[in-house]
Amino acid sequence: MKTQYEPAAFSDMNEPGGRLVVYCKDCRHNALLDPDTLKIPGERPIPSMTGLFKCSNAKAKTLQPNRDM
Repeated sequence: MKTQYEPAAFSDMNEPGGRLVVYCKDCRHNALLDPDTLKIPGERPIPSMTGLFKCSNAKAKTLQPNRDM
C-alpha cells in the first residue's frame, strides 16, 4: 500500500533554526540559506523551487532544494 505525503512548503521552515539547503547536481556544491532572507511565498512547495537558484561554483541552475534537518 502506497502512502502519499504532501511535500514540505517553504513556510514549514519558519521554525527557529529552519534553513533551506540547496545542492548543485553538477558539482555537488551546497549552501545553507536562511528562509527569512528569501522572498518566496510560504505556500510554495520546496520541490517546486528546483531551477530557482544558481550555483555560485558551477554557475548552473541544476540545484535541488531540501529542508535542512
